[in-house]
Amino acid sequence: MGVVKQSDLRCSSFDRQTDAVRMQFAAAQMRAENPELFFVVTAQISQAVKTKSVAAGTHGITDYFTKRFHDAGIRCPRLFVLDTRRSQAQGGNNGGLANMHLHGCVQVPDDKDKQWLRDRLRLVVGFEPLNAANRHQMRIIQPSTARVQSFQDRRGAGVSGWTNYMLKHAGTTYSDLKLNDGGKRSRRAPLDRGRVNRNAIGLAKGIPSNFCEKIMIWDNQSKRAAKQAFDSWYY
Repeated sequence: MGVVKQSDLRCSSFDRQTDAVRMQFAAAQMRAENPELFFVVTAQISQAVKTKSVAAGTHGITDYFTKRFHDAGIRCPRLFVLDTRRSQAQGGNNGGLANMHLHGCVQVPDDKDKQWLRDRLRLVVGFEPLNAANRHQMRIIQPSTARVQSFQDRRGAGVSGWTNYMLKHAGTTYSDLKLNDGGKRSRRAPLDRGRVNRNAIGLAKGIPSNFCEKIMIWDNQSKRAAKQAFDSWYY
């Protein structure tokens, strides 16, 4: 885990780490199990699904998508985040619920492939007509080791770089979904994990930008594997 160093941490418990650290270990463990079956994904959400997800309430939106993933048959290790920031192809940086989409990574089952994942994801996000600003509803690739992404003073390529990218727009998404504590502009770090990591470094530092659990859509299988990977790495 080049993007996370043991010297960054101030706590040896996986459950007390920031979400940024936990995401790195979840994604890295998925890829380590079988690099050929590990894919990173960006998927635009159809207007119909956006409307239903917002109707579920801002605090129920991740539960809504978790059920859709389960109903679509994507019960393999996976980790997604909601993102409301507009891409460059969409013409700007402004956020908003109308721009809501998903970034994530999936380890598909041994007997499945990219096409299986594409078909299943279509059931999750619905069908959205393409246009000049949205030429591809879904992008499913393997992470690029040539592209470096930075977040909180930590640079990564491949799976680590992709996870850094997933983390970048959490602040905008929290604001658009009204998930900030008490309506404040900047959300607060969870007290139980923020305090213990206050003097940590980089992705492990207990600051709000390193906590994004309310927009994370991941399964218990991935959480357990991430904890095992962390414990093996740390001890």
